[in-house]
Amino acid sequence: MSEVAALYRLQELELNIIERAKRIKAINAQLEDDVALREAEADDEERQAALEAAEARVRDMELEIASAVDKRHS
Repeated sequence: MSEVAALYRLQELELNIIERAKRIKAINAQLEDDVALREAEADDEERQAALEAAEARVRDMELEIASAVDKRHS
């Protein structure tokens, strides 16, 4: 193989490596986004559960208040 052909092949390999490195970087960024999304979804689920529990407690308290008002007016 001539020196020019060897240099050309080397350049092709380097460009291939650069392209693959870019692709790996893009995939890693996408995976990190997925992790962040899963964490955000988990946080949302926890907050939703807390909200539902608080709303249930509010309903219970409203019933207690209504019952106390009814007893007072009786």
